[in-house]
Amino acid sequence: MAKKKMTIPDFKKFKAEGRKFAYTTAYDYTMATIVDESEVEIILVGDSLAMCILGRNSTVGVTMDDMIHHIKPVVLGAPNTFVVGDMPFGSYNQSPEQAIANASRMLMETGCDAIKLEGGATMAPTIRRLVDAGVPVMGHIGLTPQTASSMGGFKVQGGTPESAAELLRAAKAIEEAGAFSLVVECVPNSVGKALVEALTIPVLGIGAILGIGNALGKIDYNIIWRYFSWTNQTLAMIVLWAASMFLFYEKKNYWITAVPATFMTAVSITYFMLGNECLGQFLNKDGYNTALAYPVGILFAALFLGIFLYSIKKRDVKPQYETLGK
Repeated sequence: MAKKKMTIPDFKKFKAEGRKFAYTTAYDYTMATIVDESEVEIILVGDSLAMCILGRNSTVGVTMDDMIHHIKPVVLGAPNTFVVGDMPFGSYNQSPEQAIANASRMLMETGCDAIKLEGGATMAPTIRRLVDAGVPVMGHIGLTPQTASSMGGFKVQGGTPESAAELLRAAKAIEEAGAFSLVVECVPNSVGKALVEALTIPVLGIGAILGIGNALGKIDYNIIWRYFSWTNQTLAMIVLWAASMFLFYEKKNYWITAVPATFMTAVSITYFMLGNECLGQFLNKDGYNTALAYPVGILFAALFLGIFLYSIKKRDVKPQYETLGK
């Protein structure tokens, strides 16, 4: 059963019901097709493509033509996913009329479902004009990359009581102007929670917070590193066992790889039991469950070594390719 595409009314409905939804970025047809087959409800084609795809050092140089070029294939690749197009710097700042013209062009030429633009309370009148013109608008406050240089770079926003209060005022102004949702980037968790509680539209987090509906929590980017680390450990374990079998067939000292393979097996299994990204999220009720994880890791290491030794005992023959060559 194909997933049902979200609509603008669904955003407020999901918020009111406390339902969560997910969103991600995509910049091409291939990635869009992958997202469309998942349960992710929203794709944002962000002007971040400047750095992620075009190799630039900021988002400022992206043009309307750049954005339209990338949004088109995403829309084609994700017919069942709500697609938001990012308005680039200079395409909406001059006047509401400029914003309406460029937003209309983006919707018409790409077929995307809504547009996103950056800015606080001063952008509310423009958002109101866009909504009145029939353009669905997603707001964006906090760290706004298009104007990051004026903020002193990519830094956390809302870290003082005054700046936090200003973010809250901006959020309410954007909501009152008719935006159907609000992106909040790189703000403290407490500020993000306050925004979620104060608004009737969903808050979508980037950077320091992740807020959808009434759900809000920090993104721990160390998790990404831990996934890569565990994947590399597991890959090393597999390669070492394969190398051990190869050395056996070559009638060479297979212990030089079998010993580290056994060790890496213990490491990989132990982390799988401990890590909060793996079974640890179920087993770790009061901290790391080392009483269970370490013995299980050692047990699996011994088991793998036993299987290896049993296999080479059964295969104590000449190398395959040597036999085939005769």
